[in-house]
Order: sequence, then C-alpha cells, then structure tokens
Amino acid sequence: MNKLSNDQISTLCMELALMLHAGISADDGLHLMLEDQTAGGDRSVVEFLSKAVDGGTPLAKAMTAAETGHLVIATLHTKGAVNTIDRIVDAFPSQQQSQIRTQLSMVLRAVASQQLLPGTGGGLEPAFELMTMNSAVRSMIRDCKTYQIDNEMRTAGAENMFAMDQSILNLFRDGKITRETALDYADNPDQLKRRLDAQ
Repeated sequence: MNKLSNDQISTLCMELALMLHAGISADDGLHLMLEDQTAGGDRSVVEFLSKAVDGGTPLAKAMTAAETGHLVIATLHTKGAVNTIDRIVDAFPSQQQSQIRTQLSMVLRAVASQQLLPGTGGGLEPAFELMTMNSAVRSMIRDCKTYQIDNEMRTAGAENMFAMDQSILNLFRDGKITRETALDYADNPDQLKRRLDAQ
C-alpha cells in the first residue's frame, strides 16, 4: 500500500495501548487520535487489531472513521465472513444493533478470512475466503440475514467472492492437503464430501 499510495498509514493499536497505560480511556484515546488525523486533512489507513472488538467503542470509532473517508483495516479472531460480521454487531448493545447493521452495510468493503491447514508435506497450507460487498450482501447485513451470505459467496464467483470450502477443495485437488484434513476444516463438511465424492 505504501508503494501505491501517498496516503498516511496510522496504526492506532500501540498508540491506544500507551494511552490506556497512561490512564486515558479507550473512548477518549480513539477520539483524540482520529480527531488529530481528520483535523490535518489526512486520509489515513487505520488499523485496529483483534483486541479492538472487545467493546463497542473502538468499533464505533472505526466505523465513524470509515464514514469520514478513512480506509479502516481491522483484524479479528473469527472464522469466516459471517462470523466476523456477527461479532462486530454483537459487540454493541442490542438496542444499537439495527443501526450498526445499517452503518456496517454502508462502510464495509470486504472481509478476508484465512485458516492454516496441515499440509501433506508436513507444513501448513493457507485456505482463504473472500467476501466483497454487493447489493445482495449489503441487504443481508442490513436485514439481519447474515446466514444467507455463505450461499451468496458460493454463487457470486464472478464478483471475486469465494467461500472457504472452495479454497479447501482447491488445496485437496492440488494434493496439498488430505481428504481427511479437507473434511475436518470445512465449514460444511457434508456438502464438501459430496463434491469430493463426485470427482
């Protein structure tokens, strides 16, 4: 990103950790950092690590930053796109979740997931999932129908989306993982088994 863009890249995790250590609340710390960047007219890339999801305040600030033109990159310890969306929404009180779903449906651009599988050669093989936003996915997030997103990802290959099980199937076809490993790590083992049996 540094080679392709002149945008300022800010990593707020360490700055926030230092502020918390100094007795400044997470809410005040994030407010100060984002206010400082926005006041200077910077279009920054803001990165929050997994600990940012432990409360709604950092996520709310991240969404506000996204709405004001910042590119926000967050890393969360979740399995798959649907779990990521649900975890973000669940970090907020129930009375705010409808608003958060609407806001998230407008600012989210993509969710990429990765898991490492034991390879046939003794190392680890990465399997990936990518959900990009289209009008159907936006509606599913907004209407609390995230359970339908996996199906959209399986059928929307032309839109650069692919499900985890497709990546796992490709690893198996390339001889990088065993059949047993493929089924152990699949999101939908029964469906993947049918696909493996059809080969």
